[in-house]
Amino acid sequence: MNIFYKVLNKIDWKINTSKSKNARLNNNLKVLNFEESINYIINSKCSLARYGDNEFTLMLNGEFLCPRNNSLPYQSADPHLKNRLVNILKDTEIEKYNLKLAVPRTLVDIDQENLTEGSIGFWENYLSELFYKISKFLRKDYLYLNSQISRFYLDDRNKKPSDIENRVSLWKKVWENEDLLIIESKGSGLGKDKTIYHNSKSIQRIECPNSNTYNHYQEIFSAAKELGDNKLIILALGPTATVMAYDLAKEGFRALDWGHLELENYFYQTQATAETEINGIKIGQVETIQNDPIPTANQSINYEMSII
Repeated sequence: MNIFYKVLNKIDWKINTSKSKNARLNNNLKVLNFEESINYIINSKCSLARYGDNEFTLMLNGEFLCPRNNSLPYQSADPHLKNRLVNILKDTEIEKYNLKLAVPRTLVDIDQENLTEGSIGFWENYLSELFYKISKFLRKDYLYLNSQISRFYLDDRNKKPSDIENRVSLWKKVWENEDLLIIESKGSGLGKDKTIYHNSKSIQRIECPNSNTYNHYQEIFSAAKELGDNKLIILALGPTATVMAYDLAKEGFRALDWGHLELENYFYQTQATAETEINGIKIGQVETIQNDPIPTANQSINYEMSII
């Protein structure tokens, strides 16, 4: 980075930290908590499109004085993907599609009592500079669900088994007696753990490329529509899933973008911490990749047979 861009970057930081501080003091965003969000999904049988720090990273490209074109480890920066993510948030008619949008609860409450120190540190640092920019994308008249509902173990200070089991039990109600079509990045392994989906009727899976999935959007979307009739469609495709959940909902399908839910359950089952390693990968770094770090010995014949 040359000296000109360094100066711009410093100006960006000063402006945005100042504006973010003021915006957080006058924050009027509305985001439900974990239990409220899950119960909303259960009772309304809505579709779900989630936004987290990865989606915001892609959306913030081009929004600063200093040029930024940040990519994710598994998804390159893409102007079209950015525009789709931004425009979905602007849609004031999403209720017509029985779709709910979700953003991190930490935008309105960094829970000092219940979050781990690592999670608190991340969000404090992240929002101290970026809250102002992020909040400009969001509606103040809309009630968001909590996009962190798939993170029910690792980031939570309370790891009491009975409390975690209650959260898992809530999740299981979402797919109870449902035929599932899981659309995932190749190797991510959703549906491998049959215990979490034992109360579903059936599981079919579509495997997709595990990097730059958005480059294959139309092909994946067409397959979802062809095979998703009368099924609950589960998406684990990074930022691509946010857009696809929206598009499928508009077409009359029910789709849930819920990311690393099953991986989080694996962390719970193995009592993992951020420093725990699986196949040489620290848990704290697992979400930077799309391949499944869970040892292959856990795979079952039924899991392999569910791949379409």
